[in-house]
Amino acid sequence: MINHNNLNDDDVDDDDDDDDDEDEEDTYVVETVLDSKIENGQRFFKIKWLGYALEESTWEPMEHILDHSLVDKFLNKGNTA
Repeated sequence: MINHNNLNDDDVDDDDDDDDDEDEEDTYVVETVLDSKIENGQRFFKIKWLGYALEESTWEPMEHILDHSLVDKFLNKGNTA
């Protein structure tokens, strides 16, 4: 869904004058959608992140999820808030 940045030491640019990377956000891979809820009229999904413990799962709005296929699969199983 969202990919980790996989960099080798050779890929890292140690140039301190390059500030372009400061605006980039890290991306992560969704392992599964655990739950959903509606809060203040907005739907949120409880996301289990690949490579992270279950306790590190987070509530995310749909706009934070790049690939909606796992959300669609979750909703198609009849899971609703």
